[in-house]
Amino acid sequence: MNFLKLGWFKNDTLKTIYKFLNAYYKKYEQIPKRGDVESVFKNECYSSQYANIKPMLDSLYAFEESKYSDKFIKDNIVKFTKARAIYFAIFDNISEIEEKGEIGGCLSQFESIVRMEMSSDLGTDYFKKIDKHIEKLQEVNSRIPVGIKEFDRMTYGGLPKDDTCLWIIMAQPGLGKSQLLGNIAYNWIRQNKKVLIISLEMSEQMYSARLSSLIAGTNINTLKNSTDRLKRVVTQLHDLYPESGLYIKEYPTGTCTAAHLRQFIRKLKESKDFVPDIIMVDYLNIMKPNGNPSNVTLYEKGTLISEELRALSSELKKPILAPIQTARRNGGYAREDIDIDSASESSGIVATADGILALFQSPEDRINGCLNAKMLKNRLGGYVGAIFRMQVNYDTLRITDWPDDEDDSAKTPEELQKKEELNQKLNELQEDKTSSDKALTELDECIGGLKEL
Repeated sequence: MNFLKLGWFKNDTLKTIYKFLNAYYKKYEQIPKRGDVESVFKNECYSSQYANIKPMLDSLYAFEESKYSDKFIKDNIVKFTKARAIYFAIFDNISEIEEKGEIGGCLSQFESIVRMEMSSDLGTDYFKKIDKHIEKLQEVNSRIPVGIKEFDRMTYGGLPKDDTCLWIIMAQPGLGKSQLLGNIAYNWIRQNKKVLIISLEMSEQMYSARLSSLIAGTNINTLKNSTDRLKRVVTQLHDLYPESGLYIKEYPTGTCTAAHLRQFIRKLKESKDFVPDIIMVDYLNIMKPNGNPSNVTLYEKGTLISEELRALSSELKKPILAPIQTARRNGGYAREDIDIDSASESSGIVATADGILALFQSPEDRINGCLNAKMLKNRLGGYVGAIFRMQVNYDTLRITDWPDDEDDSAKTPEELQKKEELNQKLNELQEDKTSSDKALTELDECIGGLKEL
C-alpha cells in the first residue's frame, strides 16, 4: 500500500476499490474482511457501482493465501509494483527527456524503485530484546581490528563486523589516505576477511601495484624485477588465509554513485559468491549523488553522498571507509590543531560520519617516516581529540605502529626475552631476499608471535 498510487489504475472500479482498501488499511492496519467491504459498497454512495465491484471482490476474496509462501506473494507484489513504477517513471518524464535531454529525474525515480521492498522490520523492541542485546554486547569478535594499535584501542577493538559504520579518513592530497586504506585491507586479509576497494582516481593496475608492494615488502619501483617472489608471497598469503578475498573496482572520476556500488556488490555476490566484510571508497569527494541532481552546491553534494554511503552501510551491515580531502586553509596540514572545520567542501559529511580520523605531517615527520593521526569523531568509543603516530615505509608503502608507542611494562622477563629473540629473527628474515617458501613461512610465524606479545 505504501508504494501503490491511484494513478497506476486505469479501471475506475479498481480505483474505487483501491481508495477504500488504502483508507481502511491506514486506519486499522489490517486487510478488511469481506463483510466490511460489502457493507460499504452496498450503501447508497456506491450502490450504482456495486454490480461492477462485486465480481472483482469475488475474485479478490477467492484468493487462497495459504497455498503460497509469504515470500512468493511478496516477490510478485513487488514485481508488479516495480513494473508499474518504471512505466510511469518513464511516462512522467518523457517530455523532459525528449525536449531537454535531461534524464536526472527519471534516474532518481529508478533508484528509488530498485530499493523498493516489502519490509516488515519494525526495529528493535528494546525491553523484549534485552537478552539478545546483551548477547551481542558480549560477542568476542563483534569488532575487527584495522591493525593499527592506537586506532583499535580508541575504538575498543576496531570497526564493527556486522553493523552500520561510515568512517572517514581526512587528509591533504598525497599524504597517505590511499596508503592507509591499502594497509588496512592487508591487515583484514590477514584475518581471513574479504575486502572490496572502489577506486575513483587510480587504475586497478596501479592500486594492485601499491598493494603488491606492501604485501611483498618490496619497493614499488622495483616490483617488476622480483615478480617470482611477489607471486610466491601472494600465493602463500592466500594459502594461509583461504577465506580472505580482495576485489579492486575502478570507476571513472565523478561517475560513481552509491546506487552503482549497491548494484556492483549485488553482482559480486550473485556471480562470484563474494560478500565483502569491508568496503573502501577512494575517495568520497569524487563520487556523485544518486540521480545526479542539478543545481546542488558542493556542501549539498558532499552531504548527499555521505548520507547515501551510510545508508548503503546500514543496508549491507558492513563498514565503509571513505577518505576525503582537507580544506586548503588554516596554515597547511602539518598542525596538531587540525579539526572538524578542516573538512573540505561539506560539514554535512562530518555530521553524517560515525568516525573521522585526520592525518597530518610536517616536513620533519616525513623525513623521519612519521605519520600523525588525530581522532576527530568517534561513535565507537570515548576517545576524541587524541593524537597518535604511525611509522611509514615509503619504499614498501607499509604503515605500522610507532615503535615508541609499544608498552613493555606489563610483560614478564620471559616475554621480553622472547620478544627480543623474535625481533632479531624478524630482522634476519626481512634482510634475507631468497624468499623461499620456508623463509616466508618462518617470517609469517615470527610476525604472528610478535603480535601475540
